[in-house]
Parts: sequence; C-alpha cells; structure tokens
Amino acid sequence: MNICIVTPSLYPLSIGGPANVTSYLIRELNRCGFKLKIIFELPYAAKIDMQLLRNYLRIGEGSELIPLWLTSDWKSRIIATPSSLNLITKTLQEVDLIHFQTYPSAIPYFAMLPSIKSRHIPCVLSYHGPSFLKIRNPREARTLQEYFYIPYFFLTKNLFDAIIVPSFSMARRAELEGFEKKKIKIIPNGIDITRFQESKPITLEGDPAILWVGYTGWNKGVDIVLESMKIVLDNVPSARFHFVGPYHIGFIEELRRNKLDGILKIHGLKSPLEMPSYYLGADICINPSRWESFSLVVLETMAAGKPIIASRVGGMKELIHDGEDGLLARPEAKSFAEAILKICNDVDLRKRIERNAIKRAKMFLWSNIISDYLNLYNALVEK
Repeated sequence: MNICIVTPSLYPLSIGGPANVTSYLIRELNRCGFKLKIIFELPYAAKIDMQLLRNYLRIGEGSELIPLWLTSDWKSRIIATPSSLNLITKTLQEVDLIHFQTYPSAIPYFAMLPSIKSRHIPCVLSYHGPSFLKIRNPREARTLQEYFYIPYFFLTKNLFDAIIVPSFSMARRAELEGFEKKKIKIIPNGIDITRFQESKPITLEGDPAILWVGYTGWNKGVDIVLESMKIVLDNVPSARFHFVGPYHIGFIEELRRNKLDGILKIHGLKSPLEMPSYYLGADICINPSRWESFSLVVLETMAAGKPIIASRVGGMKELIHDGEDGLLARPEAKSFAEAILKICNDVDLRKRIERNAIKRAKMFLWSNIISDYLNLYNALVEK
C-alpha cells in the first residue's frame, strides 16, 4: 500500500503535539514496510538537511519527502498554490490512501480536496483539536480568519472518509462540529517509552520541583498556575515551579508584578528529545489546560513515572484514573493547589501514583497503537 501523509508540521522541523505524533506515525509505518509520500510545509529560504530528516524518520527505500515551500502570509500562499497543486496532483497519482495530519488549511489544500474525491482515493483526517468551537478566553473576539474558516469547514468536512480522534471527548466534539458519527474512529496517541528509560534527569530546583509544560495562554491555564503558586507557597515555602514551552514577554512582567519571578523558572522551548530529562527531574507535573483532546504532557509524565495533576476536562479525564495513576482537579487555582499539597503531604499516595503511572503509559506504546491505524487503512482501501 502506498500512503500519502500530508502535514503542516513535522518534528524535528516543528515542535508540538501533532508534529510529534506525525513523526512517530511515519516511523512506525516505515517499520511496517509501507511506501510513503510525505508532503510537509517549509518556509521559503529554510535550510534543511533532507538526509538527516530521512534518518530521524527512519525512511527507507521507496518513500519520499516532498516539501511545499510556503509562507504564513495568505497572499504568498495564494501565489504559490498553482505550483503546490501541481506537485500534490502528481503525488496523488501514485498513492492508495491520503492521510491529513491536521485539518488542511484553505490555501493551498482547498483546490486539491475535490481532486482527491474524483480519483476515489480514501481520505483520512487526524482531528487533534476543536476548531470554531474551541474553548476561548471570553474577553477575546473571534479573528477574521476564524470567521472565514467556518464556511470552509462546512464545504469540506464531508470529503473525508474517516476522522481519527484521540479520545471519546474529542469524538463527541467532532460530532458537535458536524462530522458523521459513523466516520469517527478513536485512536489514542502513542508514546515511545524508551526515550524515558534512556534519559537522565535534569536537576530542577525546589522541594518539590513542580513542572508545567505548555504555553502561556489562557486556554493552557496560565492564570490558574499563577494563582495556585501563591497558595502552594503559603503552605510549602520550599516549592519551586518550572515552565517549559513558548511564552510571551508580558508573562515575565506578570511574574514580576505578582512577585513570583524568583519562584517560577522559565526554561523556554525544548525538543521532544530533551523533554524526558525535564519530566524525570521533576517531583510533580501539572497540566491546568481548560481543554485537551488527549494531552501528550499527561502521557509523557506517566512514562517518566511522575505524579501528574491535570484538569478534569477533555481527553485528560479519560487518561487519568483519579487517585491511582494521577490526580484530576477542577480548572481553577484552589483545586490545583489542593491537589499539589495532597501529593506533598501523602507519601503513600505519591508512591502509588508513580508506580501505576508507568503501567498506564505502557498501554499506549506505539508498537500497539499502530495496529489500529493499519486496520483502518486496510478497511478503507479494500472498500
């Protein structure tokens, strides 16, 4: 079977959940002997060693990396659409199935979707998160791009033969957004646990050292973290927080204004290859997001054998068995602070969670997850 993977982000060129998942899926498909055409976006003038990328993705003979040289500017993307479309159309003549790793952006992919259907090529979509129904800061207005997305979504959503979502919560949200229930297939994200077994912990200051991985946005619970820090420090003055991820300059000023700049250390953005050392070096990890379709942060914390405290929302409430392999909290400061203090004060609870967390993570090994993808691919191609 020849498979075309279409993705805007690909690790190590991009960092984030979808990029990480896509790269591991490509690795597993290569391991299974499939011939792949991998269409991925690259900014103009980007310098990339294609052989290094092939080596990282473990791409064998017969598989091909196909970069689309695009920019984030929509006018430039329109200009580039004809050449991109020619490249994509040529690729489609050689594949049995196409798999979009995120919802395809209108430019340049809108023009190729009807072509896919006219050729009767099975088309799969991995749906990682909500679109126009996303959880948003009530003080933020919709952008012009979001208003454009809504009609585009309704014009194209029925062109996919299967919708892959990582959790039951995301399946329900996909139904709300208008996808046919019979097309929705739940396949959880996978984990490569050997990365954690082979890594060494980094030294993180604090007793306990509390790790927060994400970005400093309202949706990721930045306000929840700042307020919960104050409560935790009142009870455990030796506690220190550590943040890994992208952040805006205003966040540093916010820490100073709240007199927390010496309490939370910003480590910045780290690659997936570096992340195991941070998880292993932490005593407690938190994910205060207001919505997650799955949460690789939760799964990676479990793989490191560390206690995770996460919001009782979305896919996280499915991943965690509360009190057994992690703790669930309401997405608010007081609830998170209470959960952190509970782990600090209950050694037996902490040890039980650490012991069970690794067992839970092993249920999501990529070597097990890949069979769900293969069963879906085979069913669509045979149909």
